[in-house]
Amino acid sequence: MKFMVEIKYPKYKSSHFQSVLPKQQQQIGELMGNGTIDVFTLNTERTKVWLVMTAENRSELDETINKFVTRRFMTRIRVETLMVYDSNAFHQLPPLVMN
Repeated sequence: MKFMVEIKYPKYKSSHFQSVLPKQQQQIGELMGNGTIDVFTLNTERTKVWLVMTAENRSELDETINKFVTRRFMTRIRVETLMVYDSNAFHQLPPLVMN
């Protein structure tokens, strides 16, 4: 199943939050590498993250999110189950035109 996950973080971040970011970035990279995370986006204020994630069910998704090192700093987590997820537009090359 595919899920859209929106995570909200506080506007003002502690030094402890800043110190765990490299580990969080590593976790995100690993989850993208194994196909658990398809899309990761972060707003310019660094207060919201949107993820498209794959999991067998909501329980497995929650388990994955709860392992994030920044979990204790998350102020809100919203999850929507996706019916349609089409990312082909991002992976297609433009047509080759020979002159």
